Amino acid sequence: MKRTEKKNKQPDSRIWNRILAVLTVCILLLVLLLGFMVVRRNRMLDLTEVERALLFNLETREALFAQNIYQQTYPASITKIMTAILAEEQGNMEDTVVITQEDLNLEEGSQMSGLAAGDTVTMDQLYHALVVYSANDAAMAIARQIGGTVEQFVQMMNDKAVSLGMTGTHFSNPHG
Repeated sequence: MKRTEKKNKQPDSRIWNRILAVLTVCILLLVLLLGFMVVRRNRMLDLTEVERALLFNLETREALFAQNIYQQTYPASITKIMTAILAEEQGNMEDTVVITQEDLNLEEGSQMSGLAAGDTVTMDQLYHALVVYSANDAAMAIARQIGGTVEQFVQMMNDKAVSLGMTGTHFSNPHG
């Protein structure tokens, strides 16, 4: 009789162990799901803090969200995108450029790549300093090399902007 009782108790403990394992897995999945939902909620874009924004459907050419899109703003370092475009279109990446003091005479706090007057670098090196490091001194050297003068390069930037339909855009320097 005792043997029969032991056999009956073993299946009960196995069932409870399986139930406990299934409950543990369910709780873990629930915790993971809740954690995912919290992370996702925290990563959602809060447009109440955005000053200007435009969300555009490229297929239908329809504005889905617009906020202060005609308010004038200064593009800062985004200006360097136009400098990079002109460097690609008009420049020869194998050309060598001698850095001048004019390339280095920039506003306090400007992002600099560490170039010094008299350094000889390639356009390719300047281009990479521009797009990777956001270097204002590289932007100035590129402008001088391609435009002859910084002023002529800035005019090239504004002409390119008009050709792209950027009628509300006006650049005043190659670095922002």
